[in-house]
Parts: sequence; structure tokens; C-alpha cells
Amino acid sequence: KDLWLQDGLEDPEENESMEISRNAKGSKKKRKKSGQSSHHTKKRFDLVLGQVDIPSSASKEQSSQSTSANSSQKAKERIPSDPYSVLKLSKKTTVTCAIFLTDLPNESSLITGSSDGFIEIWDSKTKYTTLRTDDLEYQNNDECMCHYSKEESNSSNQSSAASSPSIHALTVNPDGSMMASGDSNGTIQIWNIKTGKCLRRFERVHGGVITCLDFSRDGEESSRILSSSQDGNCREFGLRTRGMLKEFRDQGSFVNTCAYVLINGDTTSNRSGMTLLVVTASADGNVRIWNGRTAEVKHVLNPSFMKKSIAVHSTSLGTDKGEEAGMQEGSGRNIHSVINLHTP
Repeated sequence: KDLWLQDGLEDPEENESMEISRNAKGSKKKRKKSGQSSHHTKKRFDLVLGQVDIPSSASKEQSSQSTSANSSQKAKERIPSDPYSVLKLSKKTTVTCAIFLTDLPNESSLITGSSDGFIEIWDSKTKYTTLRTDDLEYQNNDECMCHYSKEESNSSNQSSAASSPSIHALTVNPDGSMMASGDSNGTIQIWNIKTGKCLRRFERVHGGVITCLDFSRDGEESSRILSSSQDGNCREFGLRTRGMLKEFRDQGSFVNTCAYVLINGDTTSNRSGMTLLVVTASADGNVRIWNGRTAEVKHVLNPSFMKKSIAVHSTSLGTDKGEEAGMQEGSGRNIHSVINLHTP
């Protein structure tokens, strides 16, 4: 030992003891780390994957919080904040209804009905800021489809917008050749979109504002039009007969929407084996499903009293039972629209 110290070298015994202490400390640290990791993960044997680590509840909570934060951030990013386009009319005119028209391939025009009774078609090439004039000559000549009252048509000044009824309902037939419009006086007009001419006019067929319109789906040329109104009635009119065909009564309150629905039924319903139904929704909170040929109520549903489970809505619409199991009174919820979903 003295010789080691005289030559200025380190004592080998001390080095060995220091290495032993270092190794002991390192093993303790490794044990601590392994102990900590054992608290976070557990081993599970899987027949396919073998030994699989199972994260603890704390790590699961952290991962769930991170995923929820990411999903909420993505949801916030998906919300549109800037409008695609802004359509401006005159100061005293407001847009009261609007629908899209897809009569051209890979293009969709915008149809608007305004409070002054005018119906205009806007071009998608300019983000709906200018009228569609390329193939609609009447709009190129500053002529538009318009509703006018009977008193206004008899007077010399037909351009006065003070007495013009406002447009509250628009719809287009399946092939995009015809359009129907309903106004605040209860009048329905059928238009040829290409020429802008009025094909049919049903004068004051409702005692209130027209809230919804729908064409029948009986071929390329629809032969019937379905309408609902704030007078509490839903009526069907024939374009060939120019008169009312059916009336769906006992709505209970304002009728906000109406629609034709075709479902698979028995072969005795019609030649194609499809059953025609009519769906209406009113301000009393009920959705009524009618037989489209007999105008009889088949079902009365009240969504506000239904359970949240989707299984509640699995009631077959094709049965001939006039059940009203879903009807409840006093809900006080106004149903504005009903959408037909095509599910597999």
C-alpha cells in the first residue's frame, strides 16, 4: 500500500470498495425505476400477442384526457367561422327561404325567395353573388319569377312590392325541370325553371302561410304537389286536374313540414310494390304518418316523449295498424322539420 502511495497511484482496495458502492447505488436506482414502472403497467398473457402491458388507471385517465382534448380541439376546428359567400339584397328586402338546385352536372345553383315576392336563381360560378344568366334568358333580360296578389294583378302598377306576398316555401321536382313556390297568402305556383313561365297557379288554396311543399315521385314529370300551411291542414293537388285531390285533416296545430315517403310494402299497394306514405310535423309536437292513398292516419309519434334509444324508432311504417302509441299531449315542443334517412 505504501509503495502504491509513493508512486502516486490510487489504492486498488479503495477503488474496489468504491466500485462496489457505485454498483449497489445503481442497482437501487434500477430497482426504484423498475418498481415505479411496475406501478404503471401490468402484464397480461395473450394467446396471439404473448405478454402484453396493461396501462394503469392513472395512465388511462391521462390518455383519455389527452384524446378528449384533441377531439375537442378538432371539433372546434371543424366549426365554420367564415361564410363561403354573402348575398346582398335591397335594404327593405329579406330572404325568407332558399334551396339548392342541381339541374346541371357538377354544378348547384341557389334559389331564393324573398319578402317582396321575387324568386331568383343565383350562379355558383360567382359564389352565388350574381344571377344565373348564361342559360336563363329571362334573368338576363332582368325578368324574374314573382308572386303577386290578385288585387295587384288587377291594378295598373304590378311592380309595387308593398302588397306582394312573401315567399315562404320552395321545392324542385326530382329531375330539376319544375319548381313550386308558396307564399304568405296561401297561393301555390308551379314554374318551368328553363323558361321562367308559370305552369299552374292554385289561388289561396290555404287559409294561412304555406310552410312546406313537396313534389310526388311518380316519374320524370311529377303530377302532384303536397302542401302544408299554418291553417293546420295538409293538402294534395293534381297538376293535371288543377284541383285538390286529398286533404290530411286533424293536424292539431300549425303544420310546419310535409313530405312524400316511398317504402317497400305489399304488392297490392301499387304496381312497383311500393307503399306511399305522407309524413307531417306540426306545432303540437307530434309527427303524423299517413296513408298516401286513403289519407288515413297510420301512426302518431311524439319524439319529446320517446326514449333516447334508437330502438324506439324501429317501428315499422309499413304496417296497417292505426296505432297512436307514441302520441302524448301537452309537450309544447314545436317540430319544424322531418328528414327521411335512407338506412341500409
